[in-house]
Amino acid sequence: MRLLLLLPLVASLLTLHLVATRSAVSQVSTADDARLRRAGARRVLAAAQLVVGSTLAGVLLVTGTALRNASTSGYDAGEGWVASTDPVVHALGVAGLVAAPVVLVATLVVTGVALTRASQVAGVVVTRRRSGTVVADDAAPAHVTARHAATAYVRTARAAGLTPEETLDLVRGALLT
Repeated sequence: MRLLLLLPLVASLLTLHLVATRSAVSQVSTADDARLRRAGARRVLAAAQLVVGSTLAGVLLVTGTALRNASTSGYDAGEGWVASTDPVVHALGVAGLVAAPVVLVATLVVTGVALTRASQVAGVVVTRRRSGTVVADDAAPAHVTARHAATAYVRTARAAGLTPEETLDLVRGALLT
């Protein structure tokens, strides 16, 4: 049983290790690769939160039901059926039944916030005042492709020995044609 409790933790640690030690994404800057790693790690941790929280909610539900059912007993006293209820055990059972959906909703909210933050770290969404959370302008594939091309061009220009001014002059000339 203890092994089952450790399984999500071990799986999360192994997945985080894979995220941290994977090879760099080709044609992406080091900063973008680091952002992708952080976003991946946040997603893994959010999934672990979801597993732990939903498991806790399930355990509370089963325990609350069992305690509530066990709190009431009956026996035949010879003159008829006599029922008795232990108020403490009954209250604990009801508390477990009330706590289960609260824990589940809280888990879903916390996981949603964690996934939103992971998307913000990756640059996929941006949170703006009065606009809320929206898809980032530079998340479009055309912008990503252009950024990769610009990075490759700068590397080529530097390798050729061009100064930043000469590189920008070439870009300005290409924009005018």
